[in-house]
Amino acid sequence: MISSPPRKLGFGAFWSALLDRPRALFFGAWFTIFPLVFMIPFSIIMTATTSNVPNRGKILSAGTETNAEVTKIEVLHNEQINGVNPRKSDCRDEFDCHTNSASMETLSVEETADWKPGRQITIRYLGDEATIPSLEPADFPWIFFLLMPLLFGIFGAPFLIYCIIRARGKLKVMRLGIVKKAKLLSLAPVTSFGISSSFFKTRFEANYVFQNDKGAEIFGSSLTTDLALLNEKKKGDEVEVLVLPNEEAKSVILDFPTLKRIQTA
Repeated sequence: MISSPPRKLGFGAFWSALLDRPRALFFGAWFTIFPLVFMIPFSIIMTATTSNVPNRGKILSAGTETNAEVTKIEVLHNEQINGVNPRKSDCRDEFDCHTNSASMETLSVEETADWKPGRQITIRYLGDEATIPSLEPADFPWIFFLLMPLLFGIFGAPFLIYCIIRARGKLKVMRLGIVKKAKLLSLAPVTSFGISSSFFKTRFEANYVFQNDKGAEIFGSSLTTDLALLNEKKKGDEVEVLVLPNEEAKSVILDFPTLKRIQTA
């Protein structure tokens, strides 16, 4: 015997309902949750890396222009942006009776091809930050790495949402459903399409028919992992199902796992 509705159900019942659809759960969780986990360390690295990068837009709009001398220029062979190895330009100037040094990584390879130490250039200063207005900065394409997790999330979210909606629907039947007698029509295994059975229990689809209060036959189906049903029940045998009042198309077979979740909630 089980308690009368409404019944209280714990998280275990919700998790069990999610596992009814392991493929949707696997793809949804992997492509939605994994990118979010990836974003945490990536955001920390990005913040630490860009914290010392000069604010070029602010420098160009509010900075002071002055002349400077190139002290060193080198190709960064260990970096590549859009197929181009950036160049690092170091320069020195005297501003307000102080000698200042600055450096900038640039993708303007052709413009700096003939630059040598001693060349006079124009730079712009704002506080302790400086930039070379005539060169294109070598900004790392962080946006690409931010969009990748988003694309994975867009792909995985529908699977996860589908899985959650169906799990909530099953929980509603378990919480509010009334017990009815039904006749078992078939019990067939459900393939997992590559999802390892070591992670998920073998599932079966139970098809059955029961009569509503008006005597009309209502056909239903429900997923189950109860091997006892497979071993002890055959076509035509009587089984118990939970049927949602006023929504008789929604039903759940009252197998041992479902009964256990209801009784232990």
